[in-house]
Amino acid sequence: MRAQETATTGDSFSRTVVAPVSLMVAAMILAVIAAVIWIARSQTADLLARERSLAASAIEERRSVIEKTTDDYAYWDDAFAHTVTRNDPAWVDENIARPVAGKYGFRLAGVADERGEAISGAFDGAPYSGPLDRILQGGFHQLLARLSGRDTATGVLMLGDSPAIVAVSRIRPFAVPAPSAPQPHRFLIFVDALDQPQLAKLSKAYLLPDLRIDRSGSNGAAIVIETVDGARRVALAWRGSDPGGEMLRSILPILLALLIVFAGLTAYVLRQGRAAAVRLRESERRALLDPLTGLPNRLGLFARAEELMGSIQAPSFALAYLDLDGFKQVNDEFGHSAGDDVLKEAVRRMAAAIREGDMLARLGGDEFAMLLPDLIEPAAVRHVAERVIANVGAPMTVGGATVRIGVTIGVAIAPADARDTIDLVKAADAALYRAKRNAKGTVQFSLTA
Repeated sequence: MRAQETATTGDSFSRTVVAPVSLMVAAMILAVIAAVIWIARSQTADLLARERSLAASAIEERRSVIEKTTDDYAYWDDAFAHTVTRNDPAWVDENIARPVAGKYGFRLAGVADERGEAISGAFDGAPYSGPLDRILQGGFHQLLARLSGRDTATGVLMLGDSPAIVAVSRIRPFAVPAPSAPQPHRFLIFVDALDQPQLAKLSKAYLLPDLRIDRSGSNGAAIVIETVDGARRVALAWRGSDPGGEMLRSILPILLALLIVFAGLTAYVLRQGRAAAVRLRESERRALLDPLTGLPNRLGLFARAEELMGSIQAPSFALAYLDLDGFKQVNDEFGHSAGDDVLKEAVRRMAAAIREGDMLARLGGDEFAMLLPDLIEPAAVRHVAERVIANVGAPMTVGGATVRIGVTIGVAIAPADARDTIDLVKAADAALYRAKRNAKGTVQFSLTA
């Protein structure tokens, strides 16, 4: 029985303390790990956003350079004279194509007509003429159309497998007045290919490691550029920095070690707390029990009576006070040890006479009490009480001698006799007093019964 109560106490402690504390500790551990991971990911995401902004700035700077360079060369009297007034491929090659390719690394520099055909220029160091949309896909004619109402336009086209920033600018005189006679439209075109050699330079200049064209569709450290016609999208990717990952790799082992230590300490504290709760429960249990007989004592009886009183609005149970008759003589004649044996035997006999669910308690000395739940009819209560009297009154053997003791019982019934525990106890005690005065070995009910 005690082992079962101890297990029940341990289970109760587990439910009320261990489980909540364990959940709290687990939540704290998960919160710490989640916070560290969130901080790490935030750091990586912030740096990745800055790197994307830097990559976009690199492309924008190249676009700005090619736009300004194209506009500067197109807004030049000599260029107008050697391309519009007359077609001079040698002059274009010597004064525009070669210098631009050498200084800026542009792969194509030339002069185009209104149809988009190169009439002079160089492509990868070799003279080139013919339709430009053969080598520039992705909306070359749409780029030319952007010149409506402006002098220079830029956009991204595909030069083979590589994206390229392309600038076209209307060739026009700077200081010399334009001829009054109609002149053919000529356009200067520069192409800055974002091929691997160019990307390697940008990678070094902008600290974007391993900058490259990514054909895998990666969504990590990359930006996407789109051709003029919107038909092609090309990702420029690099080996993104991962400060969050580095932080996790350096901090997590330490954090996990600390968490393991913390979890171990928590488990130790919980085990000690559970053991303390079991000891406390055992102490409380013993405080409510009579050490000799193991029965509930006066405190235990009152606690149970209060429960019954408060369990329903109209309590219905009987409280019986019992006093052993002739016990003092046995104690005096045979000694206290024999008296203890008589008490234990009397308890065994009384317990055998009551119902399951009834409570038998020792109040002290040779005084006992019974709580009989759901018994309010005097006849039913009397039946149980008379069984107790008969059992206790049977002969007992003590120290080789046969002895007899008896028991007198006083009964009070709730709610007929009282509606609170104190008044009910007084009524039962008064009934016992009258029974002992009138006729020992009998049952006496309260005057109000």
